[in-house]
Amino acid sequence: MGTNYYARYSPCPTCGRCSAEKHIGKLSAGWRFLFQAHRDISSYSEWKDEFDKKGIEIYDEYNDKVPPDDFKKMIEMNYENPRMEAHAGEGFYIDSDGYDFTWREFS
Repeated sequence: MGTNYYARYSPCPTCGRCSAEKHIGKLSAGWRFLFQAHRDISSYSEWKDEFDKKGIEIYDEYNDKVPPDDFKKMIEMNYENPRMEAHAGEGFYIDSDGYDFTWREFS
């Protein structure tokens, strides 16, 4: 089991509806965080730039809001653990900074 994370764009402060949502990736016990690649975002540095844009908020699949700085710390600490398993195989790649990505859809 793991937890999925999402970037929400311009969420309404009253109802929470947003103009768009992108899957950031999934954190599973024993594994490195696995990022979802998108046409316009295919590296951790691009995701970090995205997190810093105005009107973007990060939520987990339980609808808990995660401050961008806390999310970045969580990701970076996850990658500091040498015992974490890397993802491998068709549809997976490691970006230039060493972060795991996939073009595959998550279930």
